Amino acid sequence: MTPTVALRAQLRERVLLVLGPALSRVAALYRKIWIPECRIIVVIGSHGKTTTATVVAEALNCVSDSQLTGNIQALVALNLFRLRRGTPRAVLEVGIGIKGQMKTFARMLHPDVVVVTSIGREHQQNLGSLEDIRAEKAIMVEALGPEGLAVLNGDDPNVLWMESRTKSRVIRCGLNDENEVRATDVSLSYPPEMHLRLAFDNTQLKLTTPLLGHVMVFPVLAALAVGQEEGIAQSDLQRRLKAVQPVDRRMARVALPNQAWGIVDDRKSLPDTVNAALRTLAELPAERKWVVMGEIGMPPDHSIEPLYRSTGAALGRVCDKLVLTTGDPRKRDLFVAGATEAGLAEDHIASFDGSLQAVAEHLRHHLRPGDVVLFKGRFPERLVRIALVLEGIEVSCWVPRCGARMLECRSCPALTGR
Repeated sequence: MTPTVALRAQLRERVLLVLGPALSRVAALYRKIWIPECRIIVVIGSHGKTTTATVVAEALNCVSDSQLTGNIQALVALNLFRLRRGTPRAVLEVGIGIKGQMKTFARMLHPDVVVVTSIGREHQQNLGSLEDIRAEKAIMVEALGPEGLAVLNGDDPNVLWMESRTKSRVIRCGLNDENEVRATDVSLSYPPEMHLRLAFDNTQLKLTTPLLGHVMVFPVLAALAVGQEEGIAQSDLQRRLKAVQPVDRRMARVALPNQAWGIVDDRKSLPDTVNAALRTLAELPAERKWVVMGEIGMPPDHSIEPLYRSTGAALGRVCDKLVLTTGDPRKRDLFVAGATEAGLAEDHIASFDGSLQAVAEHLRHHLRPGDVVLFKGRFPERLVRIALVLEGIEVSCWVPRCGARMLECRSCPALTGR
């Protein structure tokens, strides 16, 4: 990324952070006075918010700007300002990083429906324990009126706890039999697709989707639940859910050379997300399973050695070929130690010390029909650039780290250096 592009992106992010509180107050008035009839569906949670917001919006055929802009305070306010009088409904994603933010969001949005995806350890350093995190996020659910609706992940006990925090109606979604909207069967096939059998209101529904993995089941179930409540015809829901595409860099499948497939999941790399991605890879039928692994997001209560070694072991149990991109020799050695102890031969492990171009060339020459490659790393590493090169897209920006969180590589003006 050129210095000019990076500076502009970072300046914009800082300006939005400063303007957030003021914009929120104005947006609250805008919501109350100008668009009181618009039904606002708010998606919150630790993981899976953007995908869930996208899938729900597709099912409702309505406004959602979450993946185009973002979920921080000022951007949510700006998304509200885009809504016009007469807009029937909109889906908005809300993310928080410190205590007290959710109350501001709740006052601003006055939600009609709240969808809660999961409670995890992201932002634990700022928000505290899991109990503290769920209490902060539950403020949005508590803001629902008696005629509101809470759509909860019934498989997550910390989300299910929120049922006791609201007077609104609750619909539980998940895999457990106790859920009102549930998936009774989940399977994966090659080329990468997921096949679901869904149950709700004494109805059975089959669905095939390019969304991949158990973490992607909840967004479909939530969209089905909200769509039913909003009066969308079942035939329309089924058609729209079948057509929905993964969000870029969130378990997104891409066609690679030599009739291989990639799964790009490099926006987050906390242990929970690594384990979820590896579970999907393990269940996916493929001739060979590759992992291109960057670094791991470090929760505050973890240390490097046990985390990297145990992750290496998890990689060794799942993949046939492991490609490491970290330039940190200590982390690389811990990955290798864990993987080889789990049974992966050392000559099936390649390390490129941060050179993503070299990784792309390595894959170009060694991929075979039937292979699947998982790209997993931290957001600033931008492993997606490897997949872009393999897709045939010109990439000239190879900075080791890019912290411009509001810029995606596919649309970044610095990608090709032109």
